[in-house]
Amino acid sequence: RSFFSGIGFEVILPDKITQEGIDRKSSPFCYPAEIAHGYFLDLLQKKPDYLFLPQFKGDRVENGPEKGVTCPLSQGEPFYLASTFKDHEAFMDLKEKGEILEPVIDFSGGFDKAQKEFIRMSNRLGVSKKRARLAYEDAVREQENLFQEMKRKGYDTLKELENSPGEFGVVIIGRPYNALVSEAHMGIPNKFASRGIRAIPYNFLPLEKESIKKDMYWSAGQHILRGAHFVKKHPQLFGCYITNFSCGPDSFLVGYFRDIMGEKPSLTLELDSHVADAGLETRIEAFLDIVTRYRELEKGKKTTGNLRT
Repeated sequence: RSFFSGIGFEVILPDKITQEGIDRKSSPFCYPAEIAHGYFLDLLQKKPDYLFLPQFKGDRVENGPEKGVTCPLSQGEPFYLASTFKDHEAFMDLKEKGEILEPVIDFSGGFDKAQKEFIRMSNRLGVSKKRARLAYEDAVREQENLFQEMKRKGYDTLKELENSPGEFGVVIIGRPYNALVSEAHMGIPNKFASRGIRAIPYNFLPLEKESIKKDMYWSAGQHILRGAHFVKKHPQLFGCYITNFSCGPDSFLVGYFRDIMGEKPSLTLELDSHVADAGLETRIEAFLDIVTRYRELEKGKKTTGNLRT
């Protein structure tokens, strides 16, 4: 948003997930891809002057490997959406006029290396290289400031938790576009918060020094497993992994996550458009009961150890 505003454009986002858009999907996609179809139709109905439909190839992982690849369905979003809505009047009009912007964006090598793609796209819009470069630098600064604010809030939350040793927090782990957005996580973080439990997004935690599997191909996997290692080591944190049915990468990552957790309780919730709210409530209640019992047992072990000493 900051970048496009900086080069003189108003940014329009979809407002609602349309069932008509979801119904147009040509395959049984995962839940986030279903949501993308619903949003895309709403966006087309707004008749934008240009359509920003990037292939998001890689994500940045701080102090991580040089390459981190996004999910193939995330990367393929511009292609399957274009195919599904190829006969929609607004899409056909944008395509005919050459007003669909389809850059390949790869942040895995850092923000600086992705700048050329934004400048190249801006040239198509009649924007000078200088203005595009300045807008991109401003956008990166804004993004970095956001990251710093997230880490600050995470640090403050951890301090509050550590000052209350009788309490514990639940870290929400998963792909940000499904685990950390209200459109897709079905209110799960709110369900913890309403029970007086701190729900902490994993990307608010200081994960920069946590280890990463050398052969971890997915950028989301690198982030997720770092979060798992941090949660495992912190006595007051417990992990809730939000995933989706039909998620190929998560079919591996959930196993790695559970291996890292070991005997420490964790919760995995698989979501799609058919999941019942009552079932989520029941599993969350059971998980919190198990965590409470686990902490009592751990406290008992420490007390017994002190007596023996």
